[in-house]
Amino acid sequence: MRYIYIGTLALIVALTSAVALIFGKSPYYPVVRAQIPGGVVLTIISQPLSGAEKCSAANEKTVSAMRARCPQCSFVLISCPTRLEDLWNDAMSDRVIGVYAVHSETQRILIDAPGEIAQQICISSAQQITLQEKQHGHCVAPNTRP
Repeated sequence: MRYIYIGTLALIVALTSAVALIFGKSPYYPVVRAQIPGGVVLTIISQPLSGAEKCSAANEKTVSAMRARCPQCSFVLISCPTRLEDLWNDAMSDRVIGVYAVHSETQRILIDAPGEIAQQICISSAQQITLQEKQHGHCVAPNTRP
């Protein structure tokens, strides 16, 4: 009798887990990586959203805004992962990372460029976010606390 109870309990746990995987709402992270002239790569990671459709719409909004400002930019990644790469996760979690990054209330912009250029892009992007997005943006230097 005891084994039937344990078996039934295990079956209930397995079914509950399967239903959660199938119907659960995983967070989707809007991620856009753009290559801009001069060999600069920007990775924009936004706060997670509750559905793939919302995530795709957020990415389209980011891409459209960037295309309007930079028609010569190319987009090398537009995705909605449910799990972030370690560097991206560290940036979103306000951990120290080894690249320049712009921090705002809703997103992080990681900047892959030579030092002085990365710093200039970081500072100007933070200022733009503060002025245009009406939220505080600040530039964080590599290996420093946000």
